[in-house]
Amino acid sequence: MACLSFSSVACLPCRHVDEVLRKILLPVVFLLCGVPSLSAQVTPYEYKGLWYVSIQGGASYFNGDDAHIFRLQGQWWTPVGASGALSGGYNIANGHELRLSAAFGKKTSSCVTYKEELHPYTFQSVSLFADYALAFLSLEENFNPFNPKVYLGVGGAYTFNFDNPWSPTYNVHDPNWVGAFHFGTILEYNFPSGLGLFADIGLCFYDDPYDGQGRHSFVLDMDVGVNFGVIYRIKR
Repeated sequence: MACLSFSSVACLPCRHVDEVLRKILLPVVFLLCGVPSLSAQVTPYEYKGLWYVSIQGGASYFNGDDAHIFRLQGQWWTPVGASGALSGGYNIANGHELRLSAAFGKKTSSCVTYKEELHPYTFQSVSLFADYALAFLSLEENFNPFNPKVYLGVGGAYTFNFDNPWSPTYNVHDPNWVGAFHFGTILEYNFPSGLGLFADIGLCFYDDPYDGQGRHSFVLDMDVGVNFGVIYRIKR
């Protein structure tokens, strides 16, 4: 039978202590090494370098060449129509966004005679804008779920499918291509998943042939819109 020496027997407690220390200290070391990486993680509300898509819908008030006649006759709500938009954008830096947006809607306008007679008609509108948006809270790296921003963009619009455009005073043209620009503000609230909800309040200005009547009065037609939508940011 083999015999254990005194030295080997004496080392058994030492080995046991070494194993216990390794089991305790190694996880602690790994945890401590991981603390800097945890602290360096980006907040879920920092969007630099992220793409996003959004969809929105609401209503707009169209103020065309002769929109005043609706107000004179008490038809305040007649120029109000449904509107919507699709957008895709990229956060180039904290607080700075570039996006493309396509908007669509049905508009109501009117021709008038010299006797202030109302001759209403409707038409369809599709517009495309290239926008710059500024999320001012993110400029100071104050990242939080509430992300208000302002935007400004230029583009163009196509109007078509004019319904009952007869007028005794003007020739209403169909279709029309016009230049446009818009600006507004977006009140946005986001969730850690990348999903967000927002309200968009904006003004659009179109070159005067937008409503088909040509340049016989003010040089711009105007839209005032309020929309609500959903935005989703594509995580890395």
